[in-house]
Amino acid sequence: MLSDILRLSVFSVEILYFASLLLISIVGFHWYRLCWLYIKNRKRSSLLPPPPDVSPLPSVTVQIPVYNEVYVIKRVIEAVCAIDYPAHLFEIQVLDDSTDETSEIAGEVIEREKQRGVNISHIRRRTRRGFKAGALKDAFGSARGEFIALFDADFVPPRDFLRSILGCFSDPRVGIAQACWGHTNMEQSLLTRLQSVFLDGHFVIEQAGRSASGLFLNFNGTASVIRRECLVSSGGWHEDTMAEDLDLSCRAQLKGWKIQYLKALVCPAEIPSDIAAFKSQQRRWTGGGVQNAKKFFAALISNKGFSAAFRIEAAFHLLRSFLSPLFHFYLFSAVVIAIVGGGFPASAYNIVGATAFAASGGIFLFYTLAVLESSPERKIWRFAAVPFVIVLLSGISISNAQEVYRCLAGRGGGFVRTPKTASVAQTGHIYGQKFNFTAFLELAAAGALLFCAFAGGVKDPLMKGILTAFSGAFLYVFFLSVKTHIGRFFRGS
Repeated sequence: MLSDILRLSVFSVEILYFASLLLISIVGFHWYRLCWLYIKNRKRSSLLPPPPDVSPLPSVTVQIPVYNEVYVIKRVIEAVCAIDYPAHLFEIQVLDDSTDETSEIAGEVIEREKQRGVNISHIRRRTRRGFKAGALKDAFGSARGEFIALFDADFVPPRDFLRSILGCFSDPRVGIAQACWGHTNMEQSLLTRLQSVFLDGHFVIEQAGRSASGLFLNFNGTASVIRRECLVSSGGWHEDTMAEDLDLSCRAQLKGWKIQYLKALVCPAEIPSDIAAFKSQQRRWTGGGVQNAKKFFAALISNKGFSAAFRIEAAFHLLRSFLSPLFHFYLFSAVVIAIVGGGFPASAYNIVGATAFAASGGIFLFYTLAVLESSPERKIWRFAAVPFVIVLLSGISISNAQEVYRCLAGRGGGFVRTPKTASVAQTGHIYGQKFNFTAFLELAAAGALLFCAFAGGVKDPLMKGILTAFSGAFLYVFFLSVKTHIGRFFRGS
């Protein structure tokens, strides 16, 4: 009886192993597809649209949602006020939910800009209901522009931003236009360098390839412009997810609107300067992805008005948050099988392993291509960073997986801001977050993988190497977490 139970348990683990590894392999082969979409449309994706083919020019409202941004608020307001656009068609709204001295700094800058003739207003709310989406929703009624431009507080838009992006709307089907994110503090640390490569993969390769191919696209909530008619017809801003940008992207495309991406228009922004801020950002993006998958997956996939290719890209985008749990299922099942053995023939393991190995090249190609296409000078360190980007993403997978489980259980949704510091010393700013005890789970995972690799009975040298590599990923993120918070402790912040 006991032997039957054990055989059934091992069989179940083997099924989990094959299923998780095959699904991860499908994701890996999708990276190849994203690279192909970009390469196929490379020339077209690198062009700016012609100037707006409208006369007279449309009115534009720029909205800057703000919450406790003492380090960057002055910079973003001044950059937006410097945008080249006719003054009588241009208004700025600073949507300020701050509870610290940010409001005072913003007020001083706004008054100074008003004296220069800039049409700018300072909008305050009694509560932070709905967070960013709530602020945008509440301010929409007072916005007079035919188009709404959005900038988060850490962005520094170029002077020609509006004149460069409004040409997208010469096509009446385009409801949203998105610019490429640049990096103001890429060279600040190893962590910001790795994040720059990670972000370039999305903005330089994925977004450009999908947009040029007319496939599903998400706008990124900032450095973007929305047609008022699109926002109204899509139902306005919704407050029920942590990713209001993806939420609106899905609703707009379901209503028949197109989203256009401009790789050639770069809007610099700040990369999270420490691991706590980065993990917080990624948890929010992951949780928002799960919430939007629950909300829109069926509607998008079943809509016969979209091409099969469009629906495939929508599925990959909405389900990407589930990669972290899938990765953990693979690790768990691989360790168990490596220790106790399996009942399937060796040929089955060889075939699945070879498939996964071939698929794993997709992510390396994806980020290598991003480095090639985003860095004219092609710095050596950016190429060397590619494998370490994968290490970083593996290391934060426990934090992301926790958010997936919370959102699936309906307990997610807490909006936690990503601190912006304008490159203030990583541990010297006032917005340090509380220590997250997920770091100890990362340490425990690293220790467990190392134990299994060298003292737990794993004999396969390849599996030992895999477990050691992922152990190093968890240790790296744990080290950064402890280092960040120890530094803040000694600085008294």
